[in-house]
Amino acid sequence: MTPKERLTSSRVTGRKVLGSANPLAKGFRDTKKGCADSVSGIFLGFILFALAFWPAWCSVRGVEEVSKAVEALPLVAAEDASGQSGMIRIFGEPSDIDYIELDIECEEIDETADVFWYHFKLQEYTEHEETRERTETRTEGGQEVEYTVEDTVMVEDWEVIEDSTDVAGSFKLSDIEIDTRRAELRLTDFETCEDKGRERLGEEWLLIEYIPIDEMNEIAVVGDLQDDEIGSGEPFIITDQDPDELVSAMATEEKGSRTMLTIVSIIMFFIAFNLIIGPLLFLLNYVPVIGAGLRFGIGIGSLILAIILVLILRFIIAFWWVILILLAVIIWVLIAMAKKKSSVEPEVEEAEAEPAPVEEKPVTPEPPAAPEPAARAAETELKCPACGDPYKPGDKFCENCGHKLQE
Repeated sequence: MTPKERLTSSRVTGRKVLGSANPLAKGFRDTKKGCADSVSGIFLGFILFALAFWPAWCSVRGVEEVSKAVEALPLVAAEDASGQSGMIRIFGEPSDIDYIELDIECEEIDETADVFWYHFKLQEYTEHEETRERTETRTEGGQEVEYTVEDTVMVEDWEVIEDSTDVAGSFKLSDIEIDTRRAELRLTDFETCEDKGRERLGEEWLLIEYIPIDEMNEIAVVGDLQDDEIGSGEPFIITDQDPDELVSAMATEEKGSRTMLTIVSIIMFFIAFNLIIGPLLFLLNYVPVIGAGLRFGIGIGSLILAIILVLILRFIIAFWWVILILLAVIIWVLIAMAKKKSSVEPEVEEAEAEPAPVEEKPVTPEPPAAPEPAARAAETELKCPACGDPYKPGDKFCENCGHKLQE
């Protein structure tokens, strides 16, 4: 319902002369302010960009999958669970309930009932005063003047007078004691008593939701069973929902949380991109005809880029171990290729350094050396014609008789 508002008074709390009201001067001021805002927005954009990684991470790792933990627990009848210990999911009809006495007063019911659980909410249609501040620009004497105005508004709306809920302090399922103080309650099978008031000052709107103990049937409890008592657990749930309905409802809530975090991350990246390229978007305001279209196209591109970035981040966060394995394989292949290349290069260098084989030529026998002079002298012995003694070639006189030898 939309609140009703009524302006009661306004007063000027501030006045600031902006400058000349001349269109050119005003346009220059607007351009200067817009340019300064777009430039300063770049820093904010980078901060927002860094912060946007957090909801992206939480959308994958930050939402605990309690539904799977509950689904993995076997459903055991309370009478069969006595003596067991550890996390368990049991069901049965509650007994020995530490019930609550609740006064129920509405058009349909006026009684005091013994209840297992209740939610009481009382609202009154009231009027309250709010103060709001706004700015407005006026032209005075050729000057543009900005006024700060404080408005006093009377707002008529429903105001919560009392909102409370409570549950029985304890009860039993067979021989197992259940302490409800720290439990998460998921109760849907309740009765409702409601007096909806009219939108008039002083009218009241009463809503009472409750579960009478005499109409309680089967209840399921998820928690840590110790010494036949459940008073805690991760999770610790008391519910009247069917086991499959409980798991389905919890899974839907978890999926909704992940979806919401994903949307928040996309929005943050989208705003960050637009702040970072703010000066470009600002300049496009002064591009005729196609400026608006370009701004729209860039905005769509920023949104698509933000969606793609978040999807990539979600994949990396969800399957980081696969990426690590792929990186390890790539590194191993590169190292193996490098080792193979380094072992091949020395063999090539050694092959290049080895001298070329010399072609073998047929061996030809060398002619016998010419005999020495003494050998030749021995072969053709010269003798002195006078005495008959031998002499060597070149001798001029015989060594024996001194006869002159002929040359």
